[in-house]
Amino acid sequence: MFLVVVALVLALTVFASPARAAETSVTGPGPALGAPGTVAHPAVAIAADPSGAGYWLASSDGGVFSFGSARFSGAAAGTPLHAPIVDLAPTPDGGGYWLVGSDGAVLPFGDAGSYGSLAGGPIPTPVVALTATPGGGGYWMLTSDGGVFTFGTATFYGSLPGINVKARAVDLLARPQGDGYWIVDDQGGVHPFGAAPGVGSLPAVGAKPNGRVVGGAVTATGGGYWIASLAGGVYAFGDATPVPVAPIPAGQHVVGIAAAPAGQGYWVAASDGLIAAYPGEQGDHVRAIQQRLTSLGYWMGPIDGHTGSLMTQAVMAFQKYSGLPRTGIADQITVDALSIAPAPVARTTTGNIVEIDKPRQIIFVVQNGKTVAVFNSSTGSNVPFRERVAGGRVATGDAVTPVGRFTITRELTNGWRTSDLGQLWRPKYFTSSGIAVHGATSVPAFPASHGCARVSVPAMNFIWDANLMPKGIAVWVY
Repeated sequence: MFLVVVALVLALTVFASPARAAETSVTGPGPALGAPGTVAHPAVAIAADPSGAGYWLASSDGGVFSFGSARFSGAAAGTPLHAPIVDLAPTPDGGGYWLVGSDGAVLPFGDAGSYGSLAGGPIPTPVVALTATPGGGGYWMLTSDGGVFTFGTATFYGSLPGINVKARAVDLLARPQGDGYWIVDDQGGVHPFGAAPGVGSLPAVGAKPNGRVVGGAVTATGGGYWIASLAGGVYAFGDATPVPVAPIPAGQHVVGIAAAPAGQGYWVAASDGLIAAYPGEQGDHVRAIQQRLTSLGYWMGPIDGHTGSLMTQAVMAFQKYSGLPRTGIADQITVDALSIAPAPVARTTTGNIVEIDKPRQIIFVVQNGKTVAVFNSSTGSNVPFRERVAGGRVATGDAVTPVGRFTITRELTNGWRTSDLGQLWRPKYFTSSGIAVHGATSVPAFPASHGCARVSVPAMNFIWDANLMPKGIAVWVY
C-alpha cells in the first residue's frame, strides 16, 4: 500500500496532456514481473494482488497497469477528475480495487463496493491513502494530518491528531486480522492503533530515513512491516525479513512499496516525476521545480535551488491557476500536477493586455496574443473598511477591485508611494480613483487589499525592468 503527501483540490481540474513522459520502474526482491516503462503520467501507487503473485500500479491521472496475477478491472484515465489520484487499494480477492483522489473521492472498479467518500465536503488536509478492510466491506481513509475516516465495516481505532504528532502522515497499514492499523509518517515514525503491535520505527532506533519516508507494506502475519524512503531505503520491523535492497534507476525516486507473496519480500515502485520541496529545503529537487515553474511562465526570479519567498509566490500562482489549495508549498500533489501541466493561458488571444483574474487571484501578461508571464496577486478584499489615516481623518469605503476594461494611464517610476491606505511600490495606475498594480510586502493567497492588485516587490521590479506593463497598455479585470 502506498501514498504520497498531497493536498485537497478545491476546484475542477481536468488534467491535460503531459508536458513530458514519465519513466516508471519496479524493483526489489519480489518476483520480477515488469513495469510500464514510459507512461504519460507519473506513477503514484503500487498495490499487491492479494490472490497471487502480481501487482497494480496507478498513475496520477487514474491510469491502472496490471502485472502478473493482478487483474485489470478498469481505470479513470481520460475521465475529468476533481483531484489527482493518490492511491489504489485492492479488494480481498483481487477482483477489483478502489482508486482515491486527494479530495477524498473514491472510484470503485470490479467487485469493489461503494461505501462512501469525503468528496464534496470540507476536509482539513488532503487525503493521502486508502486501505481496505480484510473482508472488503469497507475502508479506512487517511489525510496528511493523520486523520482517519472510516467507511462501511471499517472500525476507527485512533488517529495522529489525537496523540499530537507533528510529522506528515503518508500511509495507513491495516493488520490482516482487521483489528488495528499503523499510521506511517514521513520521518519514519510508525504509530500503532487497536491491536497493531508496536514493533518499531526509525526514530525509536535512532535512525534517519534516506530521504522522506513514502509508505509501507505489512507482512502476511500482521506482525511486522517494511517502510520505504524516497531514495530507495527499505527498513524492516517485527517479523518483516530484512532483504537486500535492489537499486532504483538513476534519476528516479520511490513512490511506493508492496508486499510480495509470502517469503519473497516486496516490490518497490519508482518514478522520475518531481519530488516535493518543503520550506527550508534546498537542492536539485528544488531546482527542478523552479525550472518547471519558470518554463511554464510562472515568474519566480532566479533559479537557485532554495525554497524561498519568490518560489512560494510562483507555486501559489500555479496552485491558483490549477485549482489546487493555495498554500504556496510545493507538496507532492502540487508537483505531481506541475510535472504534467500545460502552460497557463489567459483569455485574450490577440494583442497586448494585462488580465487580472479576480477569482483565481493571478495576473496574466499577454504579448502579441501569447501569455508570457503569470504573477501571484491579491486584489480587493470586498470588505467595507473604516480606518483612521494621516491627519486624524477617517477613511471609509469598499475594498473592491472594479471589473471592466481599463488602461494604465500613470505610474511611479521608483520607490514607495505612501497613500492614505498604505504603501505602494512603483505603482501602475489603471483607474482614475487610484487603483493600481503595485508591489507590496504581503501578497497572500486571498483577496486582502483595499482595491489594488498587489504583487511582490521583486515581481514589480521585474515588471518594470521587462516593460511588461507600459503606459497605455490595456487592463482587463474580470
